[in-house]
Amino acid sequence: MQSGVRHFGLDVAPNGMSSARIAFSDREFRLISDRIKKLCGIHLPESKRMLVYSRLCRRLKALDLTSFTDYLELLDGKGADKELHFAINALTTNLTRFFREPHHFDHLRSLVIPNIFTRANKGREIRFWSAGCSSGEEPYSIAMTVVDAVPSLREFDFKVIATDIDTDMLAQSVKGEYHMREHDSIPEPMRSRSTVSISSEADRFAVDARIRDLVSFEKQNLIDDWSFEGPIDVIFCRNVMIYFEPDIQKSIVERMSDLLPEGGFLYIGHSENLSRITESVSLVGSTVYTKKA
Repeated sequence: MQSGVRHFGLDVAPNGMSSARIAFSDREFRLISDRIKKLCGIHLPESKRMLVYSRLCRRLKALDLTSFTDYLELLDGKGADKELHFAINALTTNLTRFFREPHHFDHLRSLVIPNIFTRANKGREIRFWSAGCSSGEEPYSIAMTVVDAVPSLREFDFKVIATDIDTDMLAQSVKGEYHMREHDSIPEPMRSRSTVSISSEADRFAVDARIRDLVSFEKQNLIDDWSFEGPIDVIFCRNVMIYFEPDIQKSIVERMSDLLPEGGFLYIGHSENLSRITESVSLVGSTVYTKKA
């Protein structure tokens, strides 16, 4: 085998040609991973090489390309911005479900919501942010929790801002339609109050319009300028930091901390830890942080 070139096990046959395994050199992997990191901060180490290969091979097939050299030339050409959009969508992982890591929602309901939805706050905007919202289950879970916990919610100016870099996921989120296998993840009585059946599709359900109206979806690259300002009372940024190197993690968390009011909360993923990343937030629970005074 040629040095620096690896042939993985995925066969691609553009235009009905005979199946052939596409070579993927060390240089091609480095160029692609460097480009993705520069664009959106996502770190793709050597351990992610097979993932990059398998997902982009499908893109090469769709474009009738037979080599990664051709693909890199495309990324350098006039259509680079459009194609980078497809590459990012292919390489980002979107694993989520309703009420994932339920202890976060217990904490939100019992310790956070009662201190935010008070008479004193009826005159101001109350904003929660779901960063890296994927296909929408997380921000809808947040909205369901608030609706269930605050009977007088209509008296408040409340909104969940939900952002992601993957435009395909955002399009799914806006529809708010999901497979019925996810239905049981929503606890009662929220399940009955916040979802509706889809008459034409027995195996799918939809988030009720009352919940959807509380969530605003938009594309956001976390390493770019953010399209909104604080204060943001609560931020969910779960299983997102794992894709960034420590310097970018530090920058993102400290920018989030700047948006939080004193005592505001940041929820992160179960495999993430900010203790060695920044001193701008303090750990107050299992993967729950608050802004330092």
